[in-house]
Amino acid sequence: MKIYEYETKTGQKKYGINSYLGVDTTTGKQVNFNRKGFKSKAAVKMAYKQALVKFETGELKATSVNYTFEEVYRLWLETYELGVYTNTALITRSIFNSVILPNIGHYKIKSITPQQLQHLVNQWHDTYKSYRVFFSKLKRIFQYAKRMEFIVKNPTEKVDIPRKRIEEDKIKFYTKEELSNFLYCLQSNEKEFWFVFFRLLAYSGLRKGEALALTWEDIDFEDGKITIDKTLAVDKGEDTIHHSAKTAAGNRTIILDDETIKILKKWETSQIESCFKLGITRKKYIFSRMFENYPINLNLPYKFYKNFCEKYNLKYITIHGFRHTHCTLLFEAGVSIPDVKDRLGHKDIKMTMNIYNHVTEKKQQHVIDLFSTYMSSNG
Repeated sequence: MKIYEYETKTGQKKYGINSYLGVDTTTGKQVNFNRKGFKSKAAVKMAYKQALVKFETGELKATSVNYTFEEVYRLWLETYELGVYTNTALITRSIFNSVILPNIGHYKIKSITPQQLQHLVNQWHDTYKSYRVFFSKLKRIFQYAKRMEFIVKNPTEKVDIPRKRIEEDKIKFYTKEELSNFLYCLQSNEKEFWFVFFRLLAYSGLRKGEALALTWEDIDFEDGKITIDKTLAVDKGEDTIHHSAKTAAGNRTIILDDETIKILKKWETSQIESCFKLGITRKKYIFSRMFENYPINLNLPYKFYKNFCEKYNLKYITIHGFRHTHCTLLFEAGVSIPDVKDRLGHKDIKMTMNIYNHVTEKKQQHVIDLFSTYMSSNG
């Protein structure tokens, strides 16, 4: 049973329900109870109990349902949220509430046409950089509706997705020289903590949440290995350790270069000495808070990095850009696509190929530049 709260156009707070009652033994179809307009949660629960009694006595049977898009979305959401992190669910709900539902939420899902959706996607393309993400979310609702036999045909299958603009396809990363300059500036002007953090990101390709969740036990200093099997994520408004990586492929063990291992070992020693001076327990996490044995806040690296780049007039590539940087430099060093995929924990090789193609295009441009210079020279 899923009770949700919403606000009417007049500003009134109302409640609705999307629930599964069971299967109609006569037709073999599932029976759902979906209603809205209740003034309180108590009223919703009462109506649900009455519907359940009617279903069990055979009074309520499967009918030819004609749900609105929003009703189907809420049915889908109930199952979807069971398999994702809370912060992922929050982002998904935000996309639907702000972009999708205001446009088509009130339409009967059977009546929505490919033409309507094409027009909507075209509008998103002109307004949002993340229009492909929006369409992907939209498509999942229609796929679910078809599986549940709420609709016969999926209108999203006939929608053409506009191509991204050229500037949107640019992947943000540092070149080898830019990375070296950034780390030198960081090491020369800031605390050891931040140098170690960004050095690790750039030389491992870890996601921010993966790096912040690391404990000293995850590092094998003797063999130069690091184990990634958890991540720091937002759960119910708080930073929480999840003991599984972002994807199944994300659970992995990778080898670090000797210099990064030395830097981490030195940081461990510094951390132990600092804790001893302060009279506090040794830290469990590599990037721990000062007086708490817990990782720093998820937003802190972003705030520091943005201010640091502005202060020293350095190129800004986002925190995730360090992952792209590592991937790009691996390809430039000649590492194979499968090896890069495994090292970064990509669940889909398409993610790896996006960056590989970018590097290949860059090399092709370099080749033609050399050729043009040679052909235009005298002699």
